[in-house]
Amino acid sequence: PRDHEARLGLARGLWQADEREEAMEMYARLVRGSKLLERVIPDLEEYLKQWPNVETQRVLGDAYMKDGRLQEALELYRRALDTL
Repeated sequence: PRDHEARLGLARGLWQADEREEAMEMYARLVRGSKLLERVIPDLEEYLKQWPNVETQRVLGDAYMKDGRLQEALELYRRALDTL
């Protein structure tokens, strides 16, 4: 549970295997723990281009919040709300 590198690897592998929901759950766990944000955020930014759904927006918004990027988080949350 504390092997954050392994969790990031699993998240990336799940994404590559087209298991989007499971990948987002792994990323969300990393974000909740504020782990590896410097690597998680670029992944999520790229994934948002490929899969612009509400869940990806939420997880990236949460990552921005944890990273202190409040304005970017707020913009993403608003965009997600607009799509609901």
